[in-house]
Amino acid sequence: MGKYEEIPSSDSLESHEPFLGHPRFTVQSEHKAFRILRHGILTVLVVYAAVATGALVWLGRQRVPQPYTPASGVISYRRQPLYFGEDKSFSGSPDHVDRAWRQLLEPLNIRTSYQEQLAAHAEITDEILQPSDGGYVGVLSVYHELHCLDTLRMNMDPERYYSGISEAEKQNNIVHMTHCVDTIRRSLMCKADPAMYTGYWIANHTVIPSKELRSNSDTICVNWEALDGWARERLLPADKYKVKPGPFENQMPSGHHHHG
Repeated sequence: MGKYEEIPSSDSLESHEPFLGHPRFTVQSEHKAFRILRHGILTVLVVYAAVATGALVWLGRQRVPQPYTPASGVISYRRQPLYFGEDKSFSGSPDHVDRAWRQLLEPLNIRTSYQEQLAAHAEITDEILQPSDGGYVGVLSVYHELHCLDTLRMNMDPERYYSGISEAEKQNNIVHMTHCVDTIRRSLMCKADPAMYTGYWIANHTVIPSKELRSNSDTICVNWEALDGWARERLLPADKYKVKPGPFENQMPSGHHHHG
């Protein structure tokens, strides 16, 4: 078997010049090149399939279809610090805090349309609350949860907020608080925020408190101003709107917060 010259790498791969004097070299080289090419293509395809599958799984987890809400057009998200100090609007004198909570909960009840209720899979029966001037009473989940939190806040000072109530009202209040605690629990677990706090000593262990949580982490939040602004455009003012009588009574009192 004679010697064969190596083909310089700079030679054109598209050359049509036949190697007539070296038929065995030509066949072996072509077979070897084909095997290398085939192996390379298979490797690329396997890697591509693995990456594509991983990407699809990741996208599937990240892009869960959003459930319907009439406020979908204003929902946006932004990154902000997890903790940036106490909000002075909700601390201080009871009168000051009461005003802040009343203002926050103004859009608790909003006016919604028939189409929006259908899209939310509501059962349209004669039991549904309807304002006397049209539409249907709706409550966004976040305002329901804020209402529950406000109820728990007021129960911290029952003498201020619940003095003189009847025994039946006391029992109903306990049922309501139990409902509110579980509502907030479920919501927190559903929307679990994984941003992290760190524990720090702030005093000797015999002092109360001796430890606190701090965080320089960021978290993802809904643009609250946009959502709250949308709700305020539809709010049903407490103690000012009337609802049509339901099937269980001839008259309904006007202006109650309906929150379930």
